[in-house]
Amino acid sequence: MITCCLKRKRGTKTAIAVEVFIRKLYICLVFAGYVSVLAAEESIRYFQTDLRYAYRIELLQLALDKTTESYGGYKLQPFTDGITQGRGVSLLKQGNFVNVAFL
Repeated sequence: MITCCLKRKRGTKTAIAVEVFIRKLYICLVFAGYVSVLAAEESIRYFQTDLRYAYRIELLQLALDKTTESYGGYKLQPFTDGITQGRGVSLLKQGNFVNVAFL
């Protein structure tokens, strides 16, 4: 726990006020960290980026927009390192680099 390091005797009004202030500050910092974690955007990565998948990408974006209030923000990120369908599915199974595949 946080302790107050004052040269005065513990229990004086000044020492108590400083301890209360430090505790409130600590609580505010913990709460601010919690809120920033909640506000963080989820990164959604997909590898199929050509025009054949435009409708599916827009549909995914619409679904994510509708659920933002319940599940938080997101950021769609295309994986642009031209990979094959098989490699993309392999990356999806591994959970690395890709979160979504349109099959």
